[in-house]
Amino acid sequence: MAQDTTPDFEDAIRYPWTGDRNVERVAIGGLLGMFGFLLVPILFVYGYNVRVLRAVSAGETETAPAFDDWGELLNDGLSAFVIGAVYFGVPFLLVAVGWVASFFVFVAGAGVGGDGAAAAGGLLGFFGLFAVQLLAGVLFLVAGYLLPGAVAAYVRTDTLGAAFSPSTVRSIVTNRDYAIAWLFAFAINMLAGLATNVALVTIVGILLVPFISFYGQVACTYAIGRGIAAIPLEGDSEETMSEPAA
Repeated sequence: MAQDTTPDFEDAIRYPWTGDRNVERVAIGGLLGMFGFLLVPILFVYGYNVRVLRAVSAGETETAPAFDDWGELLNDGLSAFVIGAVYFGVPFLLVAVGWVASFFVFVAGAGVGGDGAAAAGGLLGFFGLFAVQLLAGVLFLVAGYLLPGAVAAYVRTDTLGAAFSPSTVRSIVTNRDYAIAWLFAFAINMLAGLATNVALVTIVGILLVPFISFYGQVACTYAIGRGIAAIPLEGDSEETMSEPAA
């Protein structure tokens, strides 16, 4: 009988606080996020989220993992960073090219001389920028949907190349379980964003933002982990896929 891997919203929210070392875990994650502008600390956060994804997708859902084996965290964090840079780098590059092209259309039209040419250049530039903005929204939404699936491919295969394999990633992101999990994660992310906005009202609240952000990330990762647990990938054995996700 197939195991239901649909994430539970309450379980996802509670998961980052599970275990005896919950305060320590959230404190470390928040402090690393606070100094994330130094890059290396945020890589450890990325690595921890990869660890959560690996544990939850393997059915280890009772307690969130600890911050230990920092070398492994850094390695996984670097891998997640590379995956994210590629998936968001492509739409960012396309949008940047669109912005530059629209700007030059505007300048070229204005440079021809005459009010009509300047107006035409301005109009074309305006519509060009509008189209670029619309394209940017679509591309970044697509990248946001694909990225967790790409990281999941890396986690499930322990191979960085799998994150860029169209067939492997497609087998994950087109699966109904993944789509539902992604929507759960999206909702949790919106909730975390709301909590962050509330916290920004006070100085003390501002200090809590990195901790709220970390907590939300782990909860989102839990949801994705539940969703990918039973998705078959090429090379998975029947025995492996029959193992239930807790």
